[in-house]
Amino acid sequence: MAELRQRLAGRLRLDDERPSAIVYDLAQVQARAFELKHALPEFQHCPALKAAPYEALLRHFGGWGFGFEAASFTEGLVAARAWPGAPLLYDSPAKTRTEIARAQALGWVLSANSLDELARTQAPCSLRVNTRTGRGQVAHTSVAVAGSRFGEDFEELPGDLDCAGWHAHIGSQGCTLDQLVLSARRLADLALRHPRTQWLNLGGGLPAQAAYADYAAALRAEVPELFSGRWRVYTEMGRSLLATTARAYTRVEYVRRGVATVHLGADFLLRRVYRPDDWPCPLQPLDGTFALRPGPPCTQTIAGPLCFAGDVLGTVQAPPIAEGDIVEIGLAGAYTASLWSRHCSRRMPPVFGLAADGALQTLSAGESEADLLRLWRQADLPTQAAG
Repeated sequence: MAELRQRLAGRLRLDDERPSAIVYDLAQVQARAFELKHALPEFQHCPALKAAPYEALLRHFGGWGFGFEAASFTEGLVAARAWPGAPLLYDSPAKTRTEIARAQALGWVLSANSLDELARTQAPCSLRVNTRTGRGQVAHTSVAVAGSRFGEDFEELPGDLDCAGWHAHIGSQGCTLDQLVLSARRLADLALRHPRTQWLNLGGGLPAQAAYADYAAALRAEVPELFSGRWRVYTEMGRSLLATTARAYTRVEYVRRGVATVHLGADFLLRRVYRPDDWPCPLQPLDGTFALRPGPPCTQTIAGPLCFAGDVLGTVQAPPIAEGDIVEIGLAGAYTASLWSRHCSRRMPPVFGLAADGALQTLSAGESEADLLRLWRQADLPTQAAG
């Protein structure tokens, strides 16, 4: 996305008050969304809100005919406000009875994580099943393994169980195409044994740069029943849909002993910092005008602003970095700000969308000092008379 940084020159200014920003290329967001729709037009696609729950961004997806997938009740409320009436999958594994009742009243599509939760629901509901496709390359986000706390084992379901739908999600990033298709095959086989099935939810889990056409071709070859029209079929893409569509930009504040300290670290790239082998992240130093700096490269470290030794984003081979330069962070469109850490109480940066005509739109204002003070405040207490 070299073009993105070139288009930002003269449009985005980073300073003491705003030392960092996230920028979505709105044309790329649309292109990626329509790539999914064109590959699988028969399905109802519901992006995972936990990837990037910006209300202004969700409105784009709502206008394109997408629904949404919520992993908490509050996420669902964000989506409902952004695009009222859009299909909403509610998949939290920790729903309270009150949340279940409210979701049912709102007409959300519920997925129970267990038989115990299924017994709490009154409206038609799907059951999440563990399709046992095995561990992917990223162990801590792989959930289709023996003993997983997510879903009921598909081979151990009661024979008389009859649900309105079936749901499977095997993990995020690091799952192979074969694993994803095997999960869909087992989900369809389960539905075929239960003729009253109304819908299937295939989950998400494709890698960030996956080709949706490859996924669609594999599903058509191995699970043709999904395209028969007998069931509604949902997907809940997150990282694969949004990660590549945005980059973050953060100003270099200090350079010392070959280490450039910037204003985004483990607060923004939590997965990258704590598990760098599982979550690679491209870094590109730029000068203060968003241009590549000329000169011979050398090895330098990019460090975040948090007060612990491990807050390191990575190393780069680049011309010497100077104070006031900018570091561009790739794959920033999903599971970055939505995983924001409160360590050191730093403010979340603003989020912008760069339109095709060059206009820079605010998608989220970020946080102010007042927002942070409000977060940590003591609840207002009644005034007591001195005595």
